[in-house]
Amino acid sequence: MFTLGRLSPPIATVSRGIEPLLNAKSVTYVPEGATGIQLAKVMEQLGITEQMKAKTKPQTVPVNIAKAVAAGEAELGFALRSILLSVPGVSLQACSRPSCRIGS
Repeated sequence: MFTLGRLSPPIATVSRGIEPLLNAKSVTYVPEGATGIQLAKVMEQLGITEQMKAKTKPQTVPVNIAKAVAAGEAELGFALRSILLSVPGVSLQACSRPSCRIGS
């Protein structure tokens, strides 16, 4: 998810998905939620956990993720699609190809 008006980051493969994470000034998600737990696993598998710590803005409830991105408080947000699309001012970017999947 990213703010409308920004270029959509290309994420056709896992390696292309790392670039937007590393280039983002800030990312937001609920660390204790299902998405946050999976995202932590992905970052660990990609070897970028330490790089992401300083730019992570944790949220306590999922709807605040989309609000933070829409308000410009975070560049990228991670949550369930239904939550992200419920807030005006954000756009969804996702890759469902097998090449984008990392563990479970």
